[in-house]
Amino acid sequence: MINNSYYSQDVHGPCELHDIGDLELEEGDTIRACMLAYATFGTLSAAKDNAIFVTTWYSGTNKIMEQVYIGPGPALDPDRYFVIVVNQIDNGLSTSPHNTPAPGGIGYFPHVRIGDDVRAQHKFIMEKFGIERLALVAGGSMGGFFGVMDPNDLLCMAWKWQRGDVSRHTGGDLRAALGRNKVETFVLPMSSDMFFPPADFRAEWQPILDAEFRPIQTLDGHLALFGADPHAIAQLDGHLNELLALSPTAD
Repeated sequence: MINNSYYSQDVHGPCELHDIGDLELEEGDTIRACMLAYATFGTLSAAKDNAIFVTTWYSGTNKIMEQVYIGPGPALDPDRYFVIVVNQIDNGLSTSPHNTPAPGGIGYFPHVRIGDDVRAQHKFIMEKFGIERLALVAGGSMGGFFGVMDPNDLLCMAWKWQRGDVSRHTGGDLRAALGRNKVETFVLPMSSDMFFPPADFRAEWQPILDAEFRPIQTLDGHLALFGADPHAIAQLDGHLNELLALSPTAD
């Protein structure tokens, strides 16, 4: 284990930890006593029908999501919704190479797929809150370059990112994999993003059922996700509000 003050409550808190038990990974390994770090905002309704789930990106934690997207007024409004932000495995707050004891930590940490994160997050939501249906799932990107972070954590997230191919579950048929979607979906690329060009999004948007392609107009490229362009955030917020209005749990 490595002590890195960057991954502290002072920097990223407040957040809590939940032990989901042993997590069997798609690559065949197992993470023992897998811990997910999470933060919640707002109050879960008695019917448990007002929950919004927010994922984190490569290098990102619950703090950036809170600072940019969550608060009274925007779509992710804790006065109306119960917003749950779960830090992905490898990101330094949840179970990661640098905070896992020997012999399974640092360079010996197992490879984690995005599908492993999804299964871990689903188990967490069911175990911790008993939530069976979400009003909204939101998230962006997988990426960003920072010296204060642990390189082992970043390498594991990068391995996961580079192999994030949902078609591996349908024999390599991407159209079949994307066609399994059963919920209303908005695909929201940044119009000037050179990291994830809108043209790439368009090619993957078309096979998704009940999906709309809505580029966010901005000059700030990928960094608009971090709050660099308030106009872009306002557009994102408007789209999220539309999705929430389509939810059967909407007011």
